[in-house]
Amino acid sequence: IAGTGFVSGASVSFVQETGGTPVSPSVILPATGVAVTGATTINAVSPAAAAGTYYVTVTTPTGTSSNAAVFTYS
Repeated sequence: IAGTGFVSGASVSFVQETGGTPVSPSVILPATGVAVTGATTINAVSPAAAAGTYYVTVTTPTGTSSNAAVFTYS
């Protein structure tokens, strides 16, 4: 994952979406093996999930990223 402002202890989540909106009720799946390798890079293992598109969010002590990045399971 590429971005800015990453710090140790960050977490990564996959949030199922449809048509540009998170599904309701929310389906939020945590990534595993999250490793901040620098202020601009995180390595993480995507969780097993049903086919579809998911927002990828990063949470740090200063907040949570927007729902801009999308990961697609097929």
